[in-house]
Amino acid sequence: MYRALAEGKLNAVGDFTDREGRGLHADQQVSPDDWRSLEESDFCDACLRSRVLTLPGSDRVRNSPFYLSNVRIETKQLRNWVGGGSAARSVAPSPQFREADLRKDVADYIIAQQTEGQSPTQRTCEAQLSSKGYPRSAIREEFKRQAGDKGLSVERGRPRKKAPR
Repeated sequence: MYRALAEGKLNAVGDFTDREGRGLHADQQVSPDDWRSLEESDFCDACLRSRVLTLPGSDRVRNSPFYLSNVRIETKQLRNWVGGGSAARSVAPSPQFREADLRKDVADYIIAQQTEGQSPTQRTCEAQLSSKGYPRSAIREEFKRQAGDKGLSVERGRPRKKAPR
């Protein structure tokens, strides 16, 4: 089951909480990267804990670390994965991205950059999040929206060289 979650063949949903147990995000999809932060040998023990895993990189943010708890997987997905469903095939992640996931990832990027004392840029945000399969245009739009809400300026990149005369 660990490998299926880490490879994205099963999609899990969970709640993200801070160290006080306050809910930060409820019913959020857990990315395969989050599962890979947990060692496969620790997976069985982690499933028995109320806080399944500590989110990687969350120790750099205020009120950290953040935890994943109350993890759920749809029964239909499990049946298909195990082979007990009508079609015995693995469930592939949908090619569509969830806007809620993109909003969360962009916000996490901005917070992480600010905590490190760096100014978040659209270019580095795009470079970091494109590996998660988000379209470039969606990353850029969401970054501009969140940067505007937080009062950050989004300026043009390097000007292009003028064409020779």
